[in-house]
Amino acid sequence: MARIGSGAASLPRSLVFLVFLKLLPLAIGKADFQVLGPQQPVLAVLGKDAELPCWLSPNISAHLMELRWFREQPSPAVHVHHAGQDKIGEQMPEYHNRTSFVDLDMAQGKAAVRIHRVTASDNGSYHCLFKEGRAQEAATLWLQVAGVGSKPRIQVIHTQDRGVWAECTSDGWYPQPEIKWKGQTLPNETKFSVSANTSLWAVVSRVALQDGAVDSFSCSISNTLLSEEKVANSHLPAPFSRGSQLRKQRLALAFSLLAMGLIMAGVIYLFGNCQRKAYRTQLTEETEGGRDEQSQQASMPRAMPLHGVLF
Repeated sequence: MARIGSGAASLPRSLVFLVFLKLLPLAIGKADFQVLGPQQPVLAVLGKDAELPCWLSPNISAHLMELRWFREQPSPAVHVHHAGQDKIGEQMPEYHNRTSFVDLDMAQGKAAVRIHRVTASDNGSYHCLFKEGRAQEAATLWLQVAGVGSKPRIQVIHTQDRGVWAECTSDGWYPQPEIKWKGQTLPNETKFSVSANTSLWAVVSRVALQDGAVDSFSCSISNTLLSEEKVANSHLPAPFSRGSQLRKQRLALAFSLLAMGLIMAGVIYLFGNCQRKAYRTQLTEETEGGRDEQSQQASMPRAMPLHGVLF
């Protein structure tokens, strides 16, 4: 009976312990504040600095809190700041000497991490975590990296099988840029590639040249995120220019000959018309002259016939 009583007495304590274990994680993670960040991606330019801000709601002091910015996992992190000091030992190697803590207003729970010399690999999502004791909250924010590459270079390539092409090349863009040709209407061939070391984009675009169709053309490459573009202008090579000029001269000569032919035909027509009019006038005069002679002869008295006269 004593054993039964002892088991019955221990049963409530076991249930209490199990409930405590269930509620412990909830008690540890529960916080009376929220962490907020920018709703839109933070735009950063390659090689420049970028700030990832976060703030508390309500606006309470964060001086004694641990602030942590990280990528996929909390540790190692992009930057850790606690009690007025940076924790370099918990930082990811690729961010060593590239980040700094910014006190926007710690008394109001506002802070940021500044990433120096932004690279293409910094593009993507980040998490900002504020921790006070056992309570912690986090927010997600995005860094959108954009970069303008080199000025386009245009080169004219002669091939035996495919004729003459203009090739436009450029590199150092992020993300993938847009390319446009002006002055040429034929379809172009464009290839993009990404550097394994820098994650930057390169572009090679070719367009067939139409002999004599245009005298010049241009290639423009743009980054839509930054609304910036770089343009390269070029002229047709000398053989194409001479061919174009010769073709224009031939067309001008053909038009000149056609005009001269039309003028000569007009002159011949007018000359023949004048000749016909002169001939008609002469024929009319001759006809009228013959009629006048006939009229004069008809008006003269006729001679009486002489008969033999007797004396």
